[in-house]
Amino acid sequence: MPVSGINGQYTAYEPNKPKEYNSNLDKDAFLKILVTQLRYQNPLEPTKDNEFIGQMAQFSSLEQSQNSNKAIRMNSANNMVNKLVKAKYKAEDSTETKDLIGLVEKVMVKDSEIYLTMDVLGTKYDVKFDDVREVTELENSVEQIYLMNQTMRSTTAFNLIGKNVKGTYEEVEKIDGAERIKTVDIEGIVEKVRRDGTLIYLTVNGKEMYLEDVTEVN
Repeated sequence: MPVSGINGQYTAYEPNKPKEYNSNLDKDAFLKILVTQLRYQNPLEPTKDNEFIGQMAQFSSLEQSQNSNKAIRMNSANNMVNKLVKAKYKAEDSTETKDLIGLVEKVMVKDSEIYLTMDVLGTKYDVKFDDVREVTELENSVEQIYLMNQTMRSTTAFNLIGKNVKGTYEEVEKIDGAERIKTVDIEGIVEKVRRDGTLIYLTVNGKEMYLEDVTEVN
């Protein structure tokens, strides 16, 4: 029997991307196959009861497996509440993806997708559960604020690499044999970032400046 060509859209294989399950699609596909089989079966050799029961058992097993997977994912999402997480985020009206770091306040389901509501320095974001990259366990509110502030400072600093900034840096000069620290204006491209304890330095034009001394970013 001749077979007509098959047209469709294809997605490149991504080996590191976790498999996503769509329970509605899988169950519908299974039922369509089953209904089609019953509709076009040979009336002289109808499907036997034990075969039909076996197929229904497969369907039931498939549904249970998918419901179990959904419950596990939902439980994992709920366990992230009040934890510090890092996630990828893209606004609906933007094509740019950025990293967010903040505290998870709640979990919700929209259009069969699990979302986490994150508080990022007072601004709320709804991010997909599957877009979470890191989770940090925090002991108390003081540690939460401290770690979130440190993480946000580091993220901000590394995001400045390759950008033109204005600011000041400290330079030591000698006057009459005595050393004095003076503040010098500087402008240039951020070449690298260095962290020393709680201090974060940016290298601009070969000079190191504190992250907090940046006054303008272009």
